[in-house]
Amino acid sequence: MVEVFSGRTLVNKEGDLVDLEEALGNRVVGLYFSAGWCPPCRDFTPLLCDFYTELVEEREPPAQFEIVFISSDKSTEDMVEYYHDM
Repeated sequence: MVEVFSGRTLVNKEGDLVDLEEALGNRVVGLYFSAGWCPPCRDFTPLLCDFYTELVEEREPPAQFEIVFISSDKSTEDMVEYYHDM
């Protein structure tokens, strides 16, 4: 999956740049295409966040899984607002 994002920049929720190999290497990666203007997306996103929290953040050892959010929002500002609501 690292090859798919080669030459791209990944940013975490805090706005920090993410090392591709560290974040995605040897992990199952889910690509999540979503937008704040999309009602089904807004319904599904909290479920996905809860799933991620349970699988990766609360589990010992954490699952080797990562989600890459790919925005379909109309502007960077809309994307940032939606992303921070997650």
